[in-house]
Amino acid sequence: MEAVIGALSAMHWRLLPVLGGLAVLHYLFAAIALRAAAGTTLPLRRTMLTQFTAAAASRFTPGGLGGTAVNIRYLNVHGCSLPTAVMAVSAQHAALWAAEVLVLLIAIAFTHDVQAFRLVTDQAAALWQGITHPGVAVCFAAAVVLIVTALVLMARRTGKRAVLAWFDALRDLAHRPRDLCVLMASSLAVAAVLGLAFGLSVLAVPGTQVSPDHLGVLFGAYIVGSAAGSAVPVPGGIGTAEAAFTGALVAVGIAAVPALQAVLIFRAVTFWAPVPVGIAAVRMAAARPQPV
Repeated sequence: MEAVIGALSAMHWRLLPVLGGLAVLHYLFAAIALRAAAGTTLPLRRTMLTQFTAAAASRFTPGGLGGTAVNIRYLNVHGCSLPTAVMAVSAQHAALWAAEVLVLLIAIAFTHDVQAFRLVTDQAAALWQGITHPGVAVCFAAAVVLIVTALVLMARRTGKRAVLAWFDALRDLAHRPRDLCVLMASSLAVAAVLGLAFGLSVLAVPGTQVSPDHLGVLFGAYIVGSAAGSAVPVPGGIGTAEAAFTGALVAVGIAAVPALQAVLIFRAVTFWAPVPVGIAAVRMAAARPQPV
């Protein structure tokens, strides 16, 4: 740890404002994606601040459930029915997952860095072995049981109408090609911005010996770490994501200390720095819009 702290003075600090700007852009594009999925007019500034609040809630709940609840509540108080709000947030998450894979393929196509494929497959296999470890598997199964139980109880209370309303909302989104295009384009922007931020975090650390030509493998490392943080039921993926990010960078030949430095920078700027903003904007996320 002393080596990590001592090397901070040699970092390329001029990249830090760029990383901060990319973090802000990430929340802007996430807000645009949510508005498109919901198919309703939402104030962009308030929707963006709500993404900060959702991020803060996700830091303290497993699987990002807190952030999901914040966005559903926000849409609900802005006139969306509960099934529509659930559908919109689900579509936002699904579009982001698809966008991450597509951005990785685009990065590999431009850089011809096929090492990213091997990185993703090897780390995915290692992640699967970790998830199937008896201790982790029990925690994961417990989380799944809790979620399924909650869904069953909700279905009993709301009946089939809520499920049918969810499918109706999904069908409505499918019939809004403009909103679908905006949803996918903004999701691609979110994935690209975060992947670029991760790559810049690595470039900011001396000794990583990477160049922009390694963009594909850096995107692959970001996706591996992000998936690990989401797969293991730990609040915010704390510890798990950092280990996965660092392991992915080490797997591509970066020394452990510079890799850990890069991960700490990335997580500090994109993961922890927005939390105070999100906490400050809690009331705005839950407040009902004022009548005009």
